[in-house]
This record gives sequence, structure tokens and C-alpha cells, in this order.
Amino acid sequence: MKHIQISDYSNKDYTSYWKDKERQYFNEVEKYVVDKLLPKKGRWFIDLGCGFGRFKELYLDRYENIVMLDFSEPLLKQAMTSVNYYKFPNVYFILADIYNLPFRERVFDASLMTRVFHHLQEPDLVIKQLRRILLHQGKMVFNFDNIRNLREIIKYLRKKTDLNPFRIDHLNIRKDDLLYYSHPLFVKKLLYSFQFNIVKEMGVGLFYGSLFSDTYHLAAIEKKLSQIMGKYFLSMLIFIKAVLQTKEAVEFRPPSPSAKLIDLLVCPDCKGAEIVQKQPNLLCLNCQRSFPIKERMFDLRIS
Repeated sequence: MKHIQISDYSNKDYTSYWKDKERQYFNEVEKYVVDKLLPKKGRWFIDLGCGFGRFKELYLDRYENIVMLDFSEPLLKQAMTSVNYYKFPNVYFILADIYNLPFRERVFDASLMTRVFHHLQEPDLVIKQLRRILLHQGKMVFNFDNIRNLREIIKYLRKKTDLNPFRIDHLNIRKDDLLYYSHPLFVKKLLYSFQFNIVKEMGVGLFYGSLFSDTYHLAAIEKKLSQIMGKYFLSMLIFIKAVLQTKEAVEFRPPSPSAKLIDLLVCPDCKGAEIVQKQPNLLCLNCQRSFPIKERMFDLRIS
């Protein structure tokens, strides 16, 4: 079996990373776009690769139950400490591997996955996981690094780069790291193969690396252009909202209104659905594997 690498940014100080002037510009426009694409309400929502919780203010008040999931314990702990438990007791924190999501089938109304796709060695396996855990007509919002962006096209036509922006692929552009550029057609075909229909695209990063220092006005301009730049796939980052249209919709029912997180979990190792809480661990009754509970974080990593 092929070994799948997982990006772990536990040693990265992302709170400082986003304070850089150019990153603040990205942050502002990305939040604008995500706010436009996320559904306004739902029962169960998951932020995959949530990091330190950069987008949390966009969804904490929208959904009845929220799962914030990341592979990095330090980043997830930052997210946990930034959420007021007494105000938001419905927010759950899970450490997990995105290739082995520890949830039953057909659980979530909506999902968010930002700045994750470009680190995926096997994106088809992750989209397959999302197809499994989302409800029929569940919404998925995510972004990818667009190889066919306007800047790369111009550089290629001027022979300033060997990177072919017209190559339909998921291309690792940094061999010593997991960093991939994807062609829009690659992403579209991948989504359609798992019964996801794209309903909206928006673009971010048109002015990335600009010589202009007035990032405030550039961000305002980019917000106005985000829909057309997404529609024609000209920006560096493309954000997509897709809806799952499963054929077996009648076979599955959403979780009951009284369902708790423990009712929705499966063992990420054996896939057994009998998970019980026995402090200080979660225990799979099928394979007897235990998973530690660290403060309010459930550690369901198997890698």
C-alpha cells in the first residue's frame, strides 16, 4: 500500500504568519469569500484543517453543532482556547487524520476546508471521505491553488517559467514538501466523480505579490472581482461551493436532534461504530483501541 504523507504544521506560528501585511490582505479577502459561500445555518458543521481557528467567527453563530478538526495538537489547542466554552458549548475539538475521518456516514450538513487541498498527496481519498460523511445535499466549501491563474499564464507565454498552467493535473511544485497546484478541470472532474455539483466559484489572490503597497484598496477591489475571477479561474486561489447529490439519499437519515458527538463517531482504525467514553479515553468496543481525551480535545489520530 502506498504511504500517504500528511502535512503537520505543529511547529508553525500561524498567528504571527497572518499578521504580515500581505497576509492580512489575503485574510480579509478569504474571509469575505468564505462568508459568502458558507450556508447560513445547519445542524452539524465541520471545519477540516481548522488550524488555530482563523475562520471561527464566520460559523460559531450559524450552526447548532460544530466540529473543529486538525492534525496538529498545538494548533487545535490554540483554537480550543480561543472559543468561549460557556458561550459555545456545542463546539467540539477533534485531532484526526483527514484521510481517516472518525465519523459515521451522512452526518454533516456542511463542511469547510481552507488551505488544505494544496497539501493533499491523494485528494481523491479526501473527497471520498467528504462524500461519506456529508448528508445528501450537504454543502462543501473549499479552495485549491490554481495552476491556471492569470499570472502563471502570462509568465508561461513570456517563457519566464517551465510550469505549464494548461496541464490538467494535481502537480507537486515543491518536491521537498507537500505543495500542489491543481488545474480547474482536474478539480471539476474529481468532484463530479464523487457526485458533487459545483454551484459557485470565487477567486482570491489576483494581486498577490503586487508592487503596490496599498493593500486596503487592493482588497476592496479584489472583493468586487472575486466572482468573475472565480468564474473564469484566473485567480491564484479558487474557492468552490459544491453540493453532494447522492443516489442513495433515501437510505440515510440525518442524525437525530438529540444526537451527541459520541453518537456520530466511528473508530478510525477498525471503522467500528461502537465508541464509548471511559475517562480519560474513548474506547472502541470492536477492536479495543483507546483514544486519549486531552482537556476538551478527542485525539483520534492513527498515523
